[in-house]
Amino acid sequence: MTGHIKELQLPFVTDYEKGWLAGLLDGDGVLGLHVSKNGKSKKNKRGFTWKLVIVICNTNLNIIKFASQLLRRVIIDVKV
Repeated sequence: MTGHIKELQLPFVTDYEKGWLAGLLDGDGVLGLHVSKNGKSKKNKRGFTWKLVIVICNTNLNIIKFASQLLRRVIIDVKV
């Protein structure tokens, strides 16, 4: 299927919620990539671990709670 981009499928998240979260991340969020160097092993042959970090800064606790609920539907580990 070269030349085509497959649409991101987020389980249990409506199109409205996807758009809301995208707008929140665009205005109040940061996406980052944390790289840790650790020893090589059979499982980790290159010796690096990569972790996606999502940060949302907002003073409205209800917005933070709703965003964390959405993220928990698609991401396992959420820290508020």
